[in-house]
Amino acid sequence: RMASSVITTETKNSRGELVAETEWQILYRFDGGFGGPPPPRTARIRVPERDADFRIEETTSPEQALLYRLSGDWNPLHADPAIGEAAGFGGPILHGLCTYGYVGRAVLGAVCGGDISRFRSLSGQFRKPVWPGETLITEGWVDGSQVFLRVATRERPTEYVFSNAVAEVSE
Repeated sequence: RMASSVITTETKNSRGELVAETEWQILYRFDGGFGGPPPPRTARIRVPERDADFRIEETTSPEQALLYRLSGDWNPLHADPAIGEAAGFGGPILHGLCTYGYVGRAVLGAVCGGDISRFRSLSGQFRKPVWPGETLITEGWVDGSQVFLRVATRERPTEYVFSNAVAEVSE
């Protein structure tokens, strides 16, 4: 059983012009039973069967989850070892937003040449937790305006922590 919520936000500048739109989904593990049909399954994004066009390794710091509390996410899962242990993760885990930021930065640097105006969107699914101090390995395959992505860690190279992912960039 599981429940999910989809949250969409729009950010506008002082003139009322849309500058960013985000959509994210929260999955509530072991909850549910609220009735209604299950949410539709998302289409599977497959990476091409060739070597990646880029591979970027970046190491998170052991304090990374504590630093990310500055984003306003005070969930103790990211700071309290006892809570992380009780949740079945063996200790605190890194915020998904942090992992997402590393992936976005990899695309921005490797594909957009650091030009943020070329970065259009990023979507994907978090598959496994990332622990503070792990090294993220982001691999990307460029196909026109699409960049297909998957992320593992050096510590667990065969387990993808973020996959079914694609970024949209302007060419």
